[in-house]
Amino acid sequence: ASRAKSTFMANISHELRTPLTSIIGFGNLIMGNQKIPETVKAQSRIVVEQGKNLLNLINDILELADTERSTSPQGLNKVIIANSIKTVLKREKEHADKKNIALSYGMEPDLPKVIVADELKITKILGMLVNNAIKFTDPGGSVKVFVSRKEMMLLFEVNDTGIGIDEKDTHAIFERFHQLDDSSTRKYEGAGMGLTLARLMIKGMGGSIWLKSSLGEGSSFYFSLPMQEELTLGG
Repeated sequence: ASRAKSTFMANISHELRTPLTSIIGFGNLIMGNQKIPETVKAQSRIVVEQGKNLLNLINDILELADTERSTSPQGLNKVIIANSIKTVLKREKEHADKKNIALSYGMEPDLPKVIVADELKITKILGMLVNNAIKFTDPGGSVKVFVSRKEMMLLFEVNDTGIGIDEKDTHAIFERFHQLDDSSTRKYEGAGMGLTLARLMIKGMGGSIWLKSSLGEGSSFYFSLPMQEELTLGG
């Protein structure tokens, strides 16, 4: 039943994505037309922004379905850890700058510089965690990524100075479509799928994810990945 559901989700996502891409494209054409009144352009801008939000949701659903169907690791290659982190922070810099949020990263000394892993999944997971951290951090705050070693595991931490999460919600937040504020007037947008997707991808790579947080005191998301000696390339 779970596999059938995932297949259905994947198929319907493909069918929704095609017309939605056309809507966004025509909205962009309207905004770029000098003869169109500014009031119409402003309305078109809303259509494009909401269309992109919906397209991101559909992409997340499709990726969630693919992740649930996949049972074996894919895309293993040499990963330079620092470069993966820099890539994520570069992508999120504009988002952070708009809120005057400082982005930084650090690494424990003597960590291997290169490992064998699924780089696309690592950057996807880090990207979701950093994006969430920025979203839930007030202007003037900070978000930091730190990597360390815990026995034979590589430990990633994404720390923020944001609004924090009640301790009783720290487990439920990884459930699909779960949102701490599910009211129609909620302040923060999102479908509550990113952390579910991250948990499934990390589990598929043999790791785990957890959260330490308190209301009003920021959050620290941790995820671990196996770091077997035979998979360590270079130092």
